[in-house]
Amino acid sequence: MAEVITDAPLSVKTKAVDMLECYLIDADVKRMDDDLKYCQGSIRYGFDISSSIKTTFLLFEDNRSAQDTVDKLNLMNHPSIMRSLGDVICFDQHLPNHVLPFPYFDTTYADYLDKKSNKTFEFKRFTPEFIQLTSQVVHGMSALQEKGFCCPNLEGKDIFKENNCISAKIWHFCICTGCTGDKHTDWRRLGQLLKKTAVDHKCLTIEIEDLCTKINKGILEGYALILSLFEC
Repeated sequence: MAEVITDAPLSVKTKAVDMLECYLIDADVKRMDDDLKYCQGSIRYGFDISSSIKTTFLLFEDNRSAQDTVDKLNLMNHPSIMRSLGDVICFDQHLPNHVLPFPYFDTTYADYLDKKSNKTFEFKRFTPEFIQLTSQVVHGMSALQEKGFCCPNLEGKDIFKENNCISAKIWHFCICTGCTGDKHTDWRRLGQLLKKTAVDHKCLTIEIEDLCTKINKGILEGYALILSLFEC
């Protein structure tokens, strides 16, 4: 059940820790990638001021979707999968939404896929930064599949990029069933995103098209995909 903060900032109880103080820098809701809503703030564990962590509070329309997200995230322990800094919170008077506190981020993988981005290609080749982020996405997807999860409808907004570092973390995924697809669907979806990005940037070289074709046919999946990124 979500804990309610009636007059932020106040201490709240969570499942993860005994005491967690959450602070909103402001209650103005910002938008990222059209439908992602968030606010910025910080959290502090216990009474140690030095333990304050800059935080992005991701907004959800209802408690169920927020709780479902944090429950799945808590089943994973991988550097390329996002971890929540606490349980579901509701800033009652200040923010009538259920939120999850995440390590501070202000952009997503979608920012790199956007045709206006100048961080994805250089001389019609993937930049080292984009290769590093995409490699982390591959590691994250592989880890999810090992635990029975998948990303059949993978989008750039499902992957956060932590602030001031090249670190991609998947936060949105589902339990893999016959209805949601299989691991091959995940890789094909990633290949589609890479190809669309190359087309939008007018950088669809023979090497990139060959990479995406092999992914689509199931020839190239998982960690083997990472090495091929460096050839593009």
